[in-house]
Amino acid sequence: MLVDDFFIIKTIQNDAGKSHARLRLNADHAIFQGHFPGTPVVPGVCMVQMLKELVETSLGLSLQLEKAPMIKFLAILQPAQHPEIDAVYDIADLPEGKVQVSGQITDAELTFFKFKGIFHAQS
Repeated sequence: MLVDDFFIIKTIQNDAGKSHARLRLNADHAIFQGHFPGTPVVPGVCMVQMLKELVETSLGLSLQLEKAPMIKFLAILQPAQHPEIDAVYDIADLPEGKVQVSGQITDAELTFFKFKGIFHAQS
């Protein structure tokens, strides 16, 4: 889990399947010692995991990624330059306990990451 370690949730608002979270990145996290020393960059896999954990928080469920037909990394996210970011995501219920999620991680000027995928509840 990355929440409360790699990033913290400053605020989160959920309204009828639409959610918005304000996040603060931990620029001192150990991940950045290797990715990359002197010029830390948020790994793409961490952006996917952050979105997953936000959806889990919104739903109160433990989820597993089933498929992701679209994952786009659009800009480099450096925690020193962008210590606070926004995650905006939509959650739609599907049959068989699945949810479809579309979301993005942004700041005021840049979109760093876009995602569309399906998660299912873990037993």
